Formats: sequence, structure tokens, C-alpha cells
Amino acid sequence: MRAADLADLLESLGRAERRELLEGLEPETAADALEEMNPHDLNDLLRDAPVQQAADLVAAMESDEAVEALREMPEEERSELLDAMSEVRGAELGALLEYDEETAGGYMTSRLVRLHSERTVADAIAAVRADAARGETPAGVVVVDDDGALVDDVSLVELLGVDPSTPLGRVVGAPWPVTVPLGAGLEDVVERMTDNRGSSVLVVDDRNRPVGRILADDVVDALVHQDDRRWPWQRRAGSAS
Repeated sequence: MRAADLADLLESLGRAERRELLEGLEPETAADALEEMNPHDLNDLLRDAPVQQAADLVAAMESDEAVEALREMPEEERSELLDAMSEVRGAELGALLEYDEETAGGYMTSRLVRLHSERTVADAIAAVRADAARGETPAGVVVVDDDGALVDDVSLVELLGVDPSTPLGRVVGAPWPVTVPLGAGLEDVVERMTDNRGSSVLVVDDRNRPVGRILADDVVDALVHQDDRRWPWQRRAGSAS
């Protein structure tokens, strides 16, 4: 069943049936569906679920989607879920929640395959496979220097056909990655992405160190979320039709 169809089913079920269905799904499968749900229905689902189950579901979501879901919850319940996650995942999402939700830092994902330029293509491929085994699909390999500053964003296609022993520093080159600062607004991100016709932009700090990535579909989600906040009556009217 497609994630969107499963989301529709979850939204249509009562509390008990929804809980029973979720218990029979792998967290990653359920998380994909949760990402497609109406924010208000998702909030109700998470608040109805046992704390540990809700924490596992949110932890399995994409970081930007997880943060958006957590922002919709009261602070006390949000803290409960973060505490019930693994220490690493809870800290990761907690850090993202510190960013203003109207800026790049607020809707980026902080999960990057980040490697030093002296590491090899074989190292990069191994890192990508490790992410894939966890159900993630990296958009590229972020190459950094000794100071952790961005050197390049190497696509997976660029790694194909390259000798596995080749250092990443010899693979980098134009076109160079598109970046935005942590504090960039949504309009700035859209402009940078459309001007460069890219599918993603990297978010960098004030030392040009990569801290996250924003995909094109993240931008679409952010625009929809922005419109929902500005014109909530349109969403209600659409749901009623």
C-alpha cells in the first residue's frame, strides 16, 4: 500500500483500530505514512499513542517532518517523546527544534553523509550503503576539509565508474554546490534552488560548515505549511469538500 493511501486509512480509523494497525507495521513503514497525514490528524494520532510508540514513530520520520510534528505538540509532551528516543536521535531533533521554524535551519534535515576529502570513493559508497540499510536515501556525499568546511557535494552518479581507491578530493569540481545560511528565509531558499535548477541546497553555518540539507520536496512542504498557517479556512474548506 502506498504511503499516501495508508495515511488516508489511518485518518479514517477510530483510536483503537488505528493503534492496532500501527502495532502491526514496521516503524519505517508507519513513519512514511505519518509524513503524508494532515498535521492535525497526525498530532491526534501521536497524542493518543503510548509514549514509547509515538517516540519510535517520530524518530523514524525524516528529520524535517519529525520536527514539524513535534512543534505541533505541547512542550511537556514534546519533551516526553524526545526523552523516550535514543540519546542520539533525541539530541538531533532537539537541536533542530532550537532553530526558528521560518528559517532554513527549521526545515532542513541534519542527516548528511559527510566525509573528509582524503577519504576514498570506497568509503563514500560504504557510507551511502549504511544509510540505505537504515532506510535513508542520501542525496549526495558532502566533502569537507580539515576544518569541517564545505568542499563539494558529490552526487551518487559522480561516484559511479570512479576507481574506489580514489580520494574524494580528486572527484570534486564544478558545478559547485548551492548553499544557504542557517538563517535564510523560505523565499531565499526557493530563489537559490530555482535559480540554480537544483534538487537540493546545503545549509551551512557562519564558518561554511555543512549542517543540513533541504530537498525540493521539503520546500514544497514548507510552502504548504506556510499557507496553512496564513489561510487555515482554506484547508478546512478543502477537507470538507
